[in-house]
Amino acid sequence: MRNQFAECQLTDTGWLTDGHLDRADRKLAPLPGAGCSGPEYGTTERVIERAVGSFSGWPSINDFVQGKGWSIMHCCTGNATRAVYYVWEKILTHADGKLKVNLLLNRASRWADVHSHIPYRGQVDVKMKQNLDLEIRLAEWVKPEDARCTVDGKPHELAFDGRYARVGSVNAGQVVTLTFPIPERTDRVIVEKRSYTLIRRGNEVVWIDPPGRNCPLYQRGHYRHGDTLWKTVRRFVPAEKIPWL
Repeated sequence: MRNQFAECQLTDTGWLTDGHLDRADRKLAPLPGAGCSGPEYGTTERVIERAVGSFSGWPSINDFVQGKGWSIMHCCTGNATRAVYYVWEKILTHADGKLKVNLLLNRASRWADVHSHIPYRGQVDVKMKQNLDLEIRLAEWVKPEDARCTVDGKPHELAFDGRYARVGSVNAGQVVTLTFPIPERTDRVIVEKRSYTLIRRGNEVVWIDPPGRNCPLYQRGHYRHGDTLWKTVRRFVPAEKIPWL
């Protein structure tokens, strides 16, 4: 989720217009080679602009486009967009006065706001909005004995239930901070008979060598500095869940 899923969403289109891509065969327009049976199923209107937010259907480990083939197949976009909601929904679960942080990702909610520093450093801040019992699930690389907790800056004892650090009862307005080591390691892997070198912080790939040719993935060197970079955004807190079946 933090790696290939996130990298395969198209958010930057500069590489499509900077001139280094091979020219496409115009005879394929309006895409009969991609399975379209007639011109009514294809368009050339604002294609790049309208593709922002879509997902790659044929990526390689280091590139949004694999070889010279097609890069986007919009059944991937539909399924991946739904997956974004499923991931967001399960970051937190609330029931019977207990709040569980299941995924160490950023999310606002009516119960608490989660601010994750991963992979800059091993830290997660939970700003409480209601009086609740709080549990936070540790990432797999974290040893429970290495986790430290503070509530409003004061040390707080933890208990554990499997991978969940049990903070216990906390009040609205309090800030719970969980810290832990985040190791950086280098792995050499074989993918589709090709060798790659990965640098990871925790489980998150922050660099890959060799880089891709068209739209290189994992250009994340800024994550290795250890200083969290913040971005100010407005976040929506829904009153209800979407029964998205």
